[in-house]
Order: sequence, then C-alpha cells, then structure tokens
Amino acid sequence: MIIDLQKNVEMSKRVLELLNVKGTFENIIDARGVMITVPRCKRNCVGVDTYIKSLTQFALDNKNKYPNEMFEIEEALREIKFPAGDHICFNFYQVVRIDEILKLLQYKNHKRKIFISHAEKDKKIVKSFVTLFAKFGLTREHIFCSSVEGYNIPIGSGDIYEYLLKEYTGNELLVLMFLSNNYYSSAACLNEMGAAWIRKDTYQTILMPGFDFVHIKGAINPRDISFRLDDVELRKSKLDELKDLIFKYLDLPLPEDSAWIKERNKFIKSLG
Repeated sequence: MIIDLQKNVEMSKRVLELLNVKGTFENIIDARGVMITVPRCKRNCVGVDTYIKSLTQFALDNKNKYPNEMFEIEEALREIKFPAGDHICFNFYQVVRIDEILKLLQYKNHKRKIFISHAEKDKKIVKSFVTLFAKFGLTREHIFCSSVEGYNIPIGSGDIYEYLLKEYTGNELLVLMFLSNNYYSSAACLNEMGAAWIRKDTYQTILMPGFDFVHIKGAINPRDISFRLDDVELRKSKLDELKDLIFKYLDLPLPEDSAWIKERNKFIKSLG
C-alpha cells in the first residue's frame, strides 16, 4: 500500500483549483529559456507550501516501492515554484504532471476484493459460503460480508456508510449477489445492486434455494450466467467454476482439488 496516497490526491485537486481560481496567470521565461504561462500567488499562497512539503515526504516514504514515479514527482517539485519579485510563480504544468502521477498510482493500487451482497435474512447460508472460502485462506483482505464476523465492518471503523463507501470506491470489486425474495425486499440490497451496475463491476448472481430465474429483475440481466443453490444436478460444477473465478480474480493459487471437493460437499450438505 502506498503511504498517504489518498491524502495527496485530494491535496493535489485542491491546489489545482486554487491556482486556477485564485491565481493570476502571466507569461515568463523558465530556466530553460522557454516561455510558459504560469499562475502566481503571493509568497504565502495558502495551501501550496503545505502541498509541496507533503509531496516531498510522500516521495521519500514511497521511493523503494515506486522508484520511477517518485523520481518523477521529485523532479517536478524541483521545478514547481520560483520567486518573481514580490510574488512566487508556480509551474502549473508540473502541478498537473504530479496530479496525473498520483492518479496513476491510485489506479494501480485499487485492491481486488469480493463484495458479498445479500439479505440479512439469508445470512445463515451466506455465512456457510464465506466459511467455505475461509478454509482456503481468504480473509477480510479478500472478502467483505456484512453479516459474517471477521469479514464485516471492523470495530472502531467509524460511520458505517462511510466505511461501505470506502469499500466501494477504494477497491476493484467482484460482487456476488445472493438473490432471493428477501434480497428484493431489502432497500440496502437493491442499492448495492444499483451501485454495482453503475460502477460496471464484475458480478456473479447466485440464486438462493426456492428462488428461480424468472424472478430476477432490476439492474441484473436475467440472461447473465447464474446458478441455483438448489439445482442438485449443476450446483457442484457451478461452485467449482465460481471457485476458479474467485481465485483467478484475486490472483491466488487454486486450492488442491481433493481438499476443495471435501469442503464444497460439506457446504452443499449444509443447504439441506
């Protein structure tokens, strides 16, 4: 994980707005003899000095993991400001350059995660499903499931909705939707379904026992590949395919076949 990435992304955005709105622009000759248009502020231009100090520390803290990007940031910082009479000029293009580097790093650091969307009333089966994958090493780092201890919102995480928003915006998600009548009766579930559709997340629908394909509605395409947990002919092979999808998505080695089959069959037996 990159130290203080999000803080510096937000600060970069504010500085760009500051220089665009509050700065006045002028043409100058830079150190290479090239005329450039730059914004200028008074010497104590609020926010920019803090931004430079923060980015200097940011580049130092993350140099080992991302040497090329940190070198570029340090290079841009050396050219970012210079005195001009009673003002300080800022090289707007270097600010933009840093902003682009930070956004690229942000994209690279989106973690892949499994987000399980389900109704509270269906948590018994969902808990058994999470337990199945927990036996093969998947932890809170890999799965979020609101109703399963150890995979839900950690104690001390603050506001529930802010935490969920962070899960949705800070990660690249494979959303598993456990569809049922309970699911379609839940406003929270329908919000999660809608968010997955808007974000264009990869998703997989799994039909709870007693729920059939004809009942699928909303943002989900009923023609998308799904499977029913009470389909005794196909559920073994479909669970195998889902296992492959999950481990491939997370870039993790597949479980050993015999161990997987044993635990998969236990899960199926728990369905009744």
